[in-house]
Amino acid sequence: MRIPFSLLLIIGGCLISLLSFGQQFSKSDLLADLQFMDSAFRYGHPMNLIENPKIEFAPSIARVTKNLPDSISKIQYENVVREVLMEVHCSHTNVDSWSKVTPKKNVPTKFFPFYVFTDGHKIWILEKMNDSVQSTLQRGDEVLSINGHKTDSVLTILKNYHPQDGVGFDLSAQMINELFPPLFAKCIDRDSVFHVQSRNHEGKLVSTTESGWVFKKKEEIDKEIDVLGNQAYFSLLKDTIGYLRISSIESREQEFYDRVFQRIADRKLNYLVLDLRNNTGGSLFSSADLISYFAADTCAFSITFPKQNMRPFISAHYRRKSRWNNFRWKLFKKFTYEKTQAGTRFTSVIYPKERLHFGGKIFVLTNGYTASGSSFITAYAKHHAKAVVIGQKTGGGEFWNSAGIYAMIQLPKSGLRIQTATTHMQSDFPMKHFNGIEPDFPILYDPQTYGIRDLELETVFELIGTK
Repeated sequence: MRIPFSLLLIIGGCLISLLSFGQQFSKSDLLADLQFMDSAFRYGHPMNLIENPKIEFAPSIARVTKNLPDSISKIQYENVVREVLMEVHCSHTNVDSWSKVTPKKNVPTKFFPFYVFTDGHKIWILEKMNDSVQSTLQRGDEVLSINGHKTDSVLTILKNYHPQDGVGFDLSAQMINELFPPLFAKCIDRDSVFHVQSRNHEGKLVSTTESGWVFKKKEEIDKEIDVLGNQAYFSLLKDTIGYLRISSIESREQEFYDRVFQRIADRKLNYLVLDLRNNTGGSLFSSADLISYFAADTCAFSITFPKQNMRPFISAHYRRKSRWNNFRWKLFKKFTYEKTQAGTRFTSVIYPKERLHFGGKIFVLTNGYTASGSSFITAYAKHHAKAVVIGQKTGGGEFWNSAGIYAMIQLPKSGLRIQTATTHMQSDFPMKHFNGIEPDFPILYDPQTYGIRDLELETVFELIGTK
């Protein structure tokens, strides 16, 4: 159940898309593509299995295209499609790539040289991309415009970059905080010089010209590692609290989980912090394996292949892959399956571990980038282990997620490709809302604390009574 992007893939996709942006499209081509997309998703997108109004893009298409000019740039084209796709509320459905790659000689090599922080309404400067950046801008300066693009218009576009499993922009807002330089280049302005209007700490308006720099992904702060996995590690906090950080849910991690929970048992720990911030998902079965170590009782989840699916709109390659996936799951020993009115439903049972089962208190740390498999883990920890959720609302749904083979739909006029889910995953607890997981203890950052203090961990220590 891997979400169709990760931090590295987003950066790579941004670089690929920076090939050429001079190509123009007509408004009539855009309307034809949007109508094709509307037909495909109304026909067979798995989100239609949720008891809400069926997917209907027509109102959004009319609103978004109303004032568009007759000639539309490549960037505008993508942004319009993304804005319409937000109506799907599915983190596994997003703009992927163009079918025709354009010349590399037009690739800009420089990006906005600062990371930023947004609360969804304003943008503030955080830190330089690297120590070589020379600028008078400081942490906490409010960005008013970049190259003439005002903050409100920038946020409107970037918040539509990626949907989440539920109503809201929490996933996209967190992406802006983590990946503003390449997202700005991909969706708004591709340049190597940036004219910035800002308001400094004294309230004074300031205009500066910033030189672009080669983008470098922020690296996590290393902690002392006790048990190391592929994309995860376990360490001890204050010698009494287990801390399991999972940045991506990799397959075949059973041996790593065994070592982690053996270490917890050996130390007789009563507290476990499960850090799923910025974890966009991964292997469904590895997620289920982890749940089995702390679930208080037997639980289950189901995957439904819709009877009315999107095969008529996808390539022969993905149709074959979908049929094989369906057949393979019928043979897979972890699933039972049944035919329902909605489609073929596969059900898997998660049994609590007899050995190395953890019955202590669990704290799950989340943010908008907690989606897909990691929101699946968070939801089951909350409902089947009484875990306390601390942080921001997840980008993945609490009671369901879309998932699947991620078929590619190619829009006929432009060649723009839409990567989309093909199946629907349902939890074993009744659905109560159409949204992400709301934390028990919400955490709000500001430009002075984001990236400097760990307010989620501070809350854990306060709740435990450990300073």
